[in-house]
Amino acid sequence: MKKISIVCPIRNERDNLEELVSRIYSSLGEYFINDEAELILVDDGSTDDSLDIMRKLSKGFRGIRIVAHNTPMGQATALSSGLGVAVGEVVIMMNSDLQAFPEDIVLFIRKMEEGYDVVNGIRIKRKDILLFRISSKFLGLLIKIFFGVSVKDPSSNFIAVRNKFINNIKLKFNDHRYIIPILYNRGARKIGEIGVRHKLREKGKSKYKLSKPFFAIPEFIGFCIREFRGRPYA
Repeated sequence: MKKISIVCPIRNERDNLEELVSRIYSSLGEYFINDEAELILVDDGSTDDSLDIMRKLSKGFRGIRIVAHNTPMGQATALSSGLGVAVGEVVIMMNSDLQAFPEDIVLFIRKMEEGYDVVNGIRIKRKDILLFRISSKFLGLLIKIFFGVSVKDPSSNFIAVRNKFINNIKLKFNDHRYIIPILYNRGARKIGEIGVRHKLREKGKSKYKLSKPFFAIPEFIGFCIREFRGRPYA
């Protein structure tokens, strides 16, 4: 079993892929050299040449695995597809837009070595617009009230988790935003947090719409109903 799996959902990120992969390998070179790490790139029906670039990169970098959706299925489903094939003892989820720093992956590994089930990234000096930042804080408050889980940045999408807590996990709709309470309900009770760097997207087009925060409440209610009815993620 490998020590580390890194899962990156991807849709139309042709301009970021080479840098993303190069920086991940530079940060975790020893793990890949020793065959202790894998990088899982999940193409969610990209309409540019992202998939072709991934295949090219897989020939030059050891340990890349590609999962491809024929049509776009959404970030949660793409993430679920990647988690479903991950074999590392610790699985790290991160976006592929390079707003997060691949160099910070090692911080998650070190924190997980302290015995945590989950480590969540807190975006220090987050560069997104104010509306997104307020929405994220409000989501954190709702998660604390309804699930008893206190995290400062629940929607960072930069998370490490022990593999046993994602076994047969099935995410749907926008469940990636609620991954912390989902993991908590699957038994991951020791949750740590670390500060990570964050910057504005420099290349490619954002997949997040300005209208997203306005759907936060009905979306969260829908998630709670699904969760309390029987946890359809196992």
